[in-house]
Amino acid sequence: MSDLNTLMESEEMQLFVESNQELITETGEAVETFVESLKEYVYNNPTIFIESDLEDMKKNIRLFSEVATQQFLHEITSINAEQAVVVEPVTEDNALDEYL
Repeated sequence: MSDLNTLMESEEMQLFVESNQELITETGEAVETFVESLKEYVYNNPTIFIESDLEDMKKNIRLFSEVATQQFLHEITSINAEQAVVVEPVTEDNALDEYL
């Protein structure tokens, strides 16, 4: 956990977050929308999930939710990875790179 904290507090991560704030916000909104869409789909399509046993019904909903979430995360990370801007922090070694 301390390694994750160190990474999240690094200058590179701070620059990445600052450079991609709009993309991060849009992704957060997409996640919230997805969660609501998932709930709505289950609610509006009960016949797909209903079983004679309550445990089986819960399994159907869980399996559907897991697969849909996996697909959503794959798609959103693929799209956003192409749009993300990686920013290299300025150091003594690379300070003049953009001018050379």
